[in-house]
This record gives sequence, C-alpha cells and structure tokens, in this order.
Amino acid sequence: MAKKAKKSVAKGKGKRKSVGTSKVLLTVGILLFLLFASFALLMPNKVQRFYTRILRHLNSNPQSTYVLLPEQEVIGIDVSSYQKGIDWDKLEFHYDNKKKLTKDTEANKRPVDFIIAKATEGVTIQDKQYAVNKAGAKEKKIPFGAYHYFSVTSDANQQANNFIRTAKLQAGDIVPILDVEYQGKLTTKELRTRVLTWLKTVEKKYGRKPIIYTYANFYEDVFMTKEFSDYHFWLAHYKVSKPQNECSFWQFTEDGVVCGIDGYVDIDVFFGKKTELTKYKL
Repeated sequence: MAKKAKKSVAKGKGKRKSVGTSKVLLTVGILLFLLFASFALLMPNKVQRFYTRILRHLNSNPQSTYVLLPEQEVIGIDVSSYQKGIDWDKLEFHYDNKKKLTKDTEANKRPVDFIIAKATEGVTIQDKQYAVNKAGAKEKKIPFGAYHYFSVTSDANQQANNFIRTAKLQAGDIVPILDVEYQGKLTTKELRTRVLTWLKTVEKKYGRKPIIYTYANFYEDVFMTKEFSDYHFWLAHYKVSKPQNECSFWQFTEDGVVCGIDGYVDIDVFFGKKTELTKYKL
C-alpha cells in the first residue's frame, strides 16, 4: 500500500508539472504571435521580405511576386550563375492589371530592355553562366553589359585583368561595371584607392569610364567624394519609390519574377529613354 500511495503521489506531481509546462509554452506562443502581429502592422515591408526569403528556399520557381513593374521606359535585369539557366525564347516581363509581376501566360507582356551579367569576381573567379548569358543576349539582340564583383583582399589591377580577359566586351555593349559592396578590414581611403585602380585599368582598355554599382548607404559612406564625381552609378535601393541619390541605373528589387527564368531575379531601371541608353554603350 505504501508503495502504491507513493507511486500515486509521484503521478500527481508529473501531471502538475506537465500542465505547468503546457501553460508556459502556450503563453510563449501567444506572446510570439502578438509580437509578430505587431511587427507585421508596424513594418509590413520587412515582414514581406522575410516571407519572400522563406519562399526562396521552399519554391525554386515562383509564379508571382508582390513586386510591381516600375513606370520607367527602360527596364532590365541582372543575372549570374545563381539563375543557372535562361530560356531565351520565353524571356519577358509579364504583369497583371495591377502591374504585379507574374508568370501567368495570359497576363500583359513587355520585353526585357537590357541584361547585365556577372563576368568575374576577384582575381581567379569567372562566372560559370557568363558565356551562355552573353551569347543568349546577343542572339536575341538585347543590349548587354558585364560586371565584376570587387574583392577587398585581392590586387585591384589583377582583378581588372581578370575582368578584361573574361568579359571580352565589344562595341555596342554597355560600358563595364564594377560591383562594390563590402569594405572588409580596409580603411575607406584604402578601399577608394583600390577601386580607382580597377576603374582606371579598365578605362584604359575600353576608353570609357566604368559604371559603379553599390548600395545606397554604401554610396554615401564611400563614393560621395571628388574622386568619383565623374563616374555614373548604378544604385541598389529597395522598398522606395525612387533611390535617395541621383544615379543612372537603379536596382529596385531582388524579388522580381521574369518569364524564362526560375527563381527570383534582380530587376533594374535605366533613368532615360531607350535612345539615351546608347550613351552608356562602348
């Protein structure tokens, strides 16, 4: 009997502990839900970005996005090996009556006005899809450009030569583009000096100043100086109606969908008419 009574008491303690744990978990769950709901109401754009990033992992070929087709006349995309492959016969923008980008074949359609492809990174890296992307754009007669992703740990002159050897740009192509997004352990002065080395080496080859791609805030921290006042910029600035600084090209989203490409795509606009794009060609 004593053993049974003791066992009975033990069971009672277990139940009380289980009920207490359930209440704690329920309370935590409610608090997390309320926190997320408040966050969604106060910052819906950030929640949308978070939701989209989850979809990136769950859906390799999204059929629509929250992104609206911009109003500008000239709209293009930038691609790299991340896109893996492009169906050039299907490549075009589709959008519904609210201008939301979609892959619905019954939706409104318009062409991709230009393509900028990653060519190189650092001293030794060549993008695996570059040659295919270049050939596809040329075949479809879509204005084409190439960019180099700048490494803060590699010699700038050697990086420029890697780009020149790989990009092989020709007359009619968009001028070279340098993608600078990271400072690393370099001082701002050191970064500027290395970037200028790359720019001047490439300019010597092609006879034209390259375009600089960077993020809006990074532009303000690094490039709003006299040394770069003669350069044109391509700025990435998301969730705004227009970039906060003057630029020639604007990457307004990384969450676009384009027919002919699986996954999400960066979409860009050129601030000018189609005829004015020729000013940025070799």
